[in-house]
Amino acid sequence: MLTEQGSVVIVGHGPSLKKDRLGEKIDACDVVVRLKNCSMLLQEKRSYGRRTDVMCSSTEVLAYLPKVKAKEYWGYPKKGYYNQASVWQLERKVVPEGGKVFIPLELCNFWNCFFLELGGRHSNVSTGMAAAIIALERFKPKTLYLAGFDNVMDPSIKGYKCTVPTLFNSNGTKDTGHDWATENKMLPFLAEHFQTKIKNLAGGYVFQPAETALRPAVSANTH
Repeated sequence: MLTEQGSVVIVGHGPSLKKDRLGEKIDACDVVVRLKNCSMLLQEKRSYGRRTDVMCSSTEVLAYLPKVKAKEYWGYPKKGYYNQASVWQLERKVVPEGGKVFIPLELCNFWNCFFLELGGRHSNVSTGMAAAIIALERFKPKTLYLAGFDNVMDPSIKGYKCTVPTLFNSNGTKDTGHDWATENKMLPFLAEHFQTKIKNLAGGYVFQPAETALRPAVSANTH
């Protein structure tokens, strides 16, 4: 079972990963968390690495997570609720092989409320940001690395590009509507609240605890 870890990386789907060749750095972290639809990316180990400890998706698409074998499977209830039947279906597939399933409803609801209070112009944070929040709560890492979080790290980037083209995202170019600027604003709050460093794995951005940073008044557990 995964416990508190020194370093955790969340591997997103931003196109920067193809040029940064971060595969070895990704695999060197204590815990590697990947997002849905990443199975084809794992064929490019120089860019994406090969290890997977955790898979994460919104609860609406939990059924697709077992495409990549992991130790834990996280469901993000982005709407503030979820269908328990989809969780049972996932558990039937992964628990017999030693997998664990986590649906941190209260935690996600808390931080989505915080996101809206910061001025968020979307109903919820992205799945990538939710994975980062769950990792911070679950593992209490000394350092959380974000890889391929292009729009979160630099909200000034025009348009949206995803390395996982599907029928639903216009081959990876359809704007998701997420408020990347407010998600970026959340990072220093998360660093302070969880007392950890949050870094871009490719370098250039570091968020760390500071005495002057504001902190949410209450916490939430993962159960």
